Amino acid sequence: VLTLTEYLVESTLENMSNVHDNSHSYILSEEDAGRISALIVGAISSCSESGAGMSPAHDRCAILSYALARILTFSKLQSYCIVLQHNPSTILEIYTQAATLLFDLASWPVFSSQDRYTNLHEAKRGTISIAARSGLSSLFGYLNSFDRSDSFVQSFASKIFSSAPI
Repeated sequence: VLTLTEYLVESTLENMSNVHDNSHSYILSEEDAGRISALIVGAISSCSESGAGMSPAHDRCAILSYALARILTFSKLQSYCIVLQHNPSTILEIYTQAATLLFDLASWPVFSSQDRYTNLHEAKRGTISIAARSGLSSLFGYLNSFDRSDSFVQSFASKIFSSAPI
């Protein structure tokens, strides 16, 4: 997923800079970027079903977080409105579940030095936490580029920061 996302973004940026080249170049459209981000967020959301403790789903979530960060950074750079083009009532729950899982994973401890980790398990948790922080900060950074009075942004923030369980 990460390699594919990176390829699509990089080839688009390269092809956009070579406007004189009329070969069969691919440019990632706003609609495609929206679909890709929705699929990534849905995949992250499905990782939340793994339960408490570290699981292989959290490894997948870490990789997906980096892919999400990449597509959201690209979309923000291109001024794409990818989140709001989907049915907000349907996608809101998926984004909320994904963000909640990323919050949980991002809260795992990360140390500044590898020797502070007592074992490989702790080091792996630290790596997953860094990836989750990347995805989470990209998600909020992307949503911050919208008007704060937008109903999707308000609903999303309300669900994330409310005290009610999701």
